[in-house]
Amino acid sequence: KTFDWGDYRLYMSNDYGFAEKSAWACGMYAVHNETDEMVKFTEIVMSGLTIKEQARMTKEVLSDEYNLSIERFELIVADPNSYWQRKDKGEEFWTFALAYEEEGIILTKGLNDREQGAMAVIQALNIDKDTKRPRLTFLDNCNESIDSIPALPTDSRNPNDVDTTCFDHPYDELRYLLMVLIGDAPDTGGDETRRSWMIKKMQERRNNTAGSSENNWKAA
Repeated sequence: KTFDWGDYRLYMSNDYGFAEKSAWACGMYAVHNETDEMVKFTEIVMSGLTIKEQARMTKEVLSDEYNLSIERFELIVADPNSYWQRKDKGEEFWTFALAYEEEGIILTKGLNDREQGAMAVIQALNIDKDTKRPRLTFLDNCNESIDSIPALPTDSRNPNDVDTTCFDHPYDELRYLLMVLIGDAPDTGGDETRRSWMIKKMQERRNNTAGSSENNWKAA
């Protein structure tokens, strides 16, 4: 697919991982300015990279494969836990988010409500009755997402969530982003404005889905 990038807002999302079974997953998305339809146009799913190597790999893929700079992305979301854990660095503390910032990538904390995240994924993948298409589609180079997300089983202890013992990293980075993209993100105001908007939208979502009997992850 060829994009006229000027017609799209670009977003990115990250789920941290290092070992093979907990690989780093980075998804890149284009959201159409008029229709709000979303396309995941590429992904990086790799293990064994340090946090600095992950940040540099992100910039290299964008530059080499898409001629895009990191500044073109309106928002770059990340796992709200792993990237902000404080690590002792001798006389000071350090975080993965700071490591990304040192590479010119500013991260925003995602929202980690698992049940609401599952509902956001389901809604994005449901067929719209008017357009006859889902709001979210994947280009065929997003192999890890295409293979792993439909195969995720329901958590045996919670039917509103997926089994987290399975390979769920592309799914996790997707739900972090979708929790942010409920509605239209504010264009200005900086990180605090975006954060306030995210919390407001999350509460609206809870109110709208309260009491619903269709919250099962497999409902889609």
